[in-house]
Amino acid sequence: MLLWPSAGVIRGGQAATKFFAGQPLFEDVHMSWQPLHIEVAADTTLAILYGVATIDRVAAAPFPEIHRIGRYLSAWSRVKGNWRLAALSITSLIANNEVLWSDLLGIREWPVARATGPAAAFINADSMFSADANAGAVSSAFAKWAAPDAVTFAATGELNIGPDGIGAALSGNTAHWSWATVAAGASSDQTLGWTAGQATIMPATGGRPARTKYLTLWRRMPDGTIRFIADGGNARP
Repeated sequence: MLLWPSAGVIRGGQAATKFFAGQPLFEDVHMSWQPLHIEVAADTTLAILYGVATIDRVAAAPFPEIHRIGRYLSAWSRVKGNWRLAALSITSLIANNEVLWSDLLGIREWPVARATGPAAAFINADSMFSADANAGAVSSAFAKWAAPDAVTFAATGELNIGPDGIGAALSGNTAHWSWATVAAGASSDQTLGWTAGQATIMPATGGRPARTKYLTLWRRMPDGTIRFIADGGNARP
């Protein structure tokens, strides 16, 4: 599951290969990332990470030099003893006008995922989180659903940390937020999970809504409740 800025939600390796083949701006870009936080489920079937991502490119006509620092979130599944990337989201690294998107590259709007299987509890948590944001202040909803050590990513690069910090970063945000999960995964023991989805943010003053997508990383707390440990996203068509 690839959540690349200004693209639709991209599922599978073949779809990702097709997408990148149509992105000439990034043919010579070097991308790297470094985790700031890693959690592995006790049964070692899922790992969730967030950290710093960078892209660099030496100047070459017609493209200028690039050096940027952003953030990323990812989830990795262990399949037959091997780790495989299950979901990746990049934030604050690539401008919307630098990405070429066509509906020939994938589906623009994915259907909502059903709450079944090992990830059902995390899909349900995501749905209740969205309902809270939809019904009241988005800052209160984010603070309520954040784990004590949770983070979100400020556009200026800082980490918003903990329920208070995350809520404060959204204080004064009067937009109407709504979202729904389109894909999800979980460890077999259901202690860690992830949800990827599509969101719409409507300004309180009206006007054109922002269409975004997101990746949320979740942890089951010692008391059995589910709270997010990291959340981030980017624009979609």
